[in-house]
Amino acid sequence: MGFDINRLEDIDFAEDENAFYEYQNELLDIFINSPEGQAREKEDPGMAFWARVLIDYGFHYIGATIPRMTERESLKKIRQRK
Repeated sequence: MGFDINRLEDIDFAEDENAFYEYQNELLDIFINSPEGQAREKEDPGMAFWARVLIDYGFHYIGATIPRMTERESLKKIRQRK
């Protein structure tokens, strides 16, 4: 079965506290091993770190998972927190 990018939507984190980190690691592994990820890694060897930060920030600070995260929403919430 393929990666379900929406699977965090229905997770009970009290029952599965590792679900977010498993999701994050799997998503990053898929991206890093894709042709696009490998090309990006050549240009920016630290990109995996920043991708991990983006996923973590979106989920824990603005309550948005990757499929629901938009540039406008993210920037607006960053400004509100300052």
